[in-house]
Amino acid sequence: MNRVRTTALTALGFLGTTAWAEEPVWKAAPHTPEVIVVVPRPAGNAQPLPKPTVTATPQPEVLDWGKPQGPPKALPEPAPAKPVAVPAPPAPVPQAPPPFPVIISDFSQPAAPAPMVAAPQHPPEFRAVRPMPADLDADVPPARKAQPVEKPMAVPVPKPPAKEESKPLPVPMEVPPPAAPAPLPPTVATPPNADCELEPVPGMFTSPYPNANRHGVYGSPGVQLSRDYAFRDGIGLDMEKPAREAAAINERWFVQTEFLMWWMNPARIPTLATTNTLGQPGILGNPGTQNLIGPGTIGPTFFNGFRVRAGGWLESDCDPIHGFDGSYFFLGQRGTNQTVSGLPVISRPFTAAGNGAQAIEVVAQPGISVGRFVVSADSSLWGADLNYKQVICRECDRTRAWFAGYRTLTLQESLVMEEFITSTGTSPPLPNPPGTQIYVQDSFVTQNTFHGGQLGYALNQRRGRWDVDLRASAAVGFTNQTVTINGFQLVTRPGQATQTFQGGLLAIGSNIGVHSQNRFAVVPEATVNLGYAVLPNLRAYVGYNFLYWSNVVRPGDQIDPVLDVASVPNLNPNVPPSGQARPAPTFTQAGLFVQGVQLGLEWRW
Repeated sequence: MNRVRTTALTALGFLGTTAWAEEPVWKAAPHTPEVIVVVPRPAGNAQPLPKPTVTATPQPEVLDWGKPQGPPKALPEPAPAKPVAVPAPPAPVPQAPPPFPVIISDFSQPAAPAPMVAAPQHPPEFRAVRPMPADLDADVPPARKAQPVEKPMAVPVPKPPAKEESKPLPVPMEVPPPAAPAPLPPTVATPPNADCELEPVPGMFTSPYPNANRHGVYGSPGVQLSRDYAFRDGIGLDMEKPAREAAAINERWFVQTEFLMWWMNPARIPTLATTNTLGQPGILGNPGTQNLIGPGTIGPTFFNGFRVRAGGWLESDCDPIHGFDGSYFFLGQRGTNQTVSGLPVISRPFTAAGNGAQAIEVVAQPGISVGRFVVSADSSLWGADLNYKQVICRECDRTRAWFAGYRTLTLQESLVMEEFITSTGTSPPLPNPPGTQIYVQDSFVTQNTFHGGQLGYALNQRRGRWDVDLRASAAVGFTNQTVTINGFQLVTRPGQATQTFQGGLLAIGSNIGVHSQNRFAVVPEATVNLGYAVLPNLRAYVGYNFLYWSNVVRPGDQIDPVLDVASVPNLNPNVPPSGQARPAPTFTQAGLFVQGVQLGLEWRW
């Protein structure tokens, strides 16, 4: 038996050192994952070839084959062969890698230190060793079994051992091919496109966010990059959550309420009161005459109010196209007044219609009377609109739409001038005795009502919790202009009943009454709001609004300063009539500018 073993080893050594020195002596089949490692054993007492015992462990094991059974016969020593490295293990198969078998054989050789051989490093799943027949392990002493080593070593080609009989080499065992992977459950199908939802398989993580379980997403939420991370997110305040939840809400209806802080350009007035520092009557152009009220502007400029806008979409799906909205706003009535009193000279100037000369009505003049003059002005504005709207383009964070509808506006203003006079003169030319109380009032009230159609554009741009609303429109139509003029005098002489006279000073018979007309007008408006999503369906915002209204009548512009002196009650009865119907309604046109800021809340559902 030893002779047969020695002959086989000699042949293998000769072949390895001559013809096939560049390659290993024996290689496994090209399609098998088995590896054969040839380990020389010292010459000497030959013993039956034991079966290596290797257990699949995370670390490689060292196999030792015991002492030699006898001295081999001497053979001619062949030329030294080149070292041959142990073949590298095959790459792991991703689907279902089978165990990686290692078949180890040994041969006897002349007495020499037994090299320690370790199997190459492999992943844990490929370190299993296919078991060999039981008789190969019977003769191996427990102390000589494989011991672990630190790292694998290259095995040099051994010298040819002496001829002796040995057991036949074990035949490499066939490894069955890996089993095919199991097919997916029938409920999980490959989606035809990226917009289809994947039905989760057992054990798969599914995302709670809408549209997250799509093909290519694998059911997991998006990863937040460091540049998108904020301190508030780290303490539990998800800044993007309201935006994600808002996107999932079917925002079909909405209501907006706004607190308005708007400014309006005041009305113009001519010169209404004068004084004279020289004690003379305050006739315009005379030395020492100074203006007390006018020319210039009068009236309130700052208004508080509110606006309500509501609307919705005609479709109930998540991508509506057609909708409507409407709004109503109101600026509360505000007034202002100017009072002139305590001066020795207070006059009301005008121009005589007959000759065009400057004249006055005395309110206070030394030796004639004392008194005070008061001018009051107030304004209010309100409006509404109703529109049909249609989406031009809707994207993830942007919506553009156009709208068209009906618009109305109403501006109501008044200007009232009052005289409080007490007669003090004793001269015979004065018609009123001392102590006579005289009250004179002139009032000009205007109302402008606009009706027309409007066309506009709306844009909403979102970014996380923040968004910007832009709304611009232009309305074209007509304005119904109404001017109401009234004036009267109340005279109470001592010991007599109060007498009433129609006509004051600037409002007398020629212009007293209600006058109206229609004029073409244009009303452009622009609004921009910056909003913040407090809740998924509740938004707070602050914005700016600008509105212009062409061709309106303001009360101060309707004053005609040219008077027929003979038509003014109790002024100068000795003046003949001029033959002119003055003062007259003027319908002087002006433009109205309204602008300001608003604070609002928007609720969507």
